[in-house]
This record gives sequence, structure tokens and C-alpha cells, in this order.
Amino acid sequence: MKIFRFLLAPIFGLLVFMFTVTVIEGIGHAVYPPPAEISQLATQLTDAMANEDQGALVEIQSKLEVAMSAYLETAPVGAMLFVVLAWIGSAFFGGLAAAATAPVTRLPMALFIGIIDVFGIMTVSLQFKHPVWMPVIGMVGAILMSLLAGWLVSRRIRSTAPEPAA
Repeated sequence: MKIFRFLLAPIFGLLVFMFTVTVIEGIGHAVYPPPAEISQLATQLTDAMANEDQGALVEIQSKLEVAMSAYLETAPVGAMLFVVLAWIGSAFFGGLAAAATAPVTRLPMALFIGIIDVFGIMTVSLQFKHPVWMPVIGMVGAILMSLLAGWLVSRRIRSTAPEPAA
């Protein structure tokens, strides 16, 4: 049973991580709607993926990269803060889920989620021209929050563990 939980922990942590990113960025898009051009390109990208049209997918992705990079130069700070909050919040909640599911090595399991987040932040930062502060705060915050999540779960489980019989 322990091996099953050990294998399930990173998967569950990543699912919670993705859900959290989606929710926080969705709230950010509701508060700061993206330009119509970006929304249209995102819809076209989804359609191209659904139709498995590789040519259209590559073309739309390149248009989206240009549009997003241009938007990020003038985007409201609040919109960018929601993105950073999504990165950091998802590392915390994903790390919390992974650590709580794992039977052992809770802190490293939570940190694993933070490291995956850092790789995602680096990938997105290379794809779109973000202000420098966004990936820096996002990566540092993701590592710190995933460690905090793992520490909180480890501490909670230790404090609720039964005392060994004498």
C-alpha cells in the first residue's frame, strides 16, 4: 500500500498543481481580461489541437507568441501578479497534496512539485518575453512555497503520530 501512495503522490500533486494554476489564472483573466486577439488565437489553438492540425498549430502558436510578448510589454501589473500568484500558489497546493499523499519523504515530494513548477516557469519565460521580476519571483516563490507545504505536512503528521509504547 505504501508503494502505491508513493507512486500516486507526485501524480496527485501535479493534478492539484494544474488545477490551481487554472483556477488562479482564470480569476486573473476575469479581473484583467486578455486582449481580444489573444483570446481568438487561444481558441484557434484549441481548435487546431482538437483537429490534430499540426500545420495550423505551429502557425497559431507563433502568432500567439508574438501577440503575448507584445501584450506583456504593456500588460497591467495586476494581470502579471495573478500569473506569479498562480505559479507560487500552485507550487504550494500541489506540494501540499503530494506531501500529504506520500507515506514517506514528504518534504522531497513537495519539493519535486516546486521543481517541476520552476521548469514550467523557465519554459514559459523563454517562450514569451516576461519582465525579469516575474520569473525570478515565481521560481524563488515556487521553491519556498513547496518547501513550506512539505514542512507543514511533515510537522502536522509528526505532531499527530501516536507516541510509541514504553
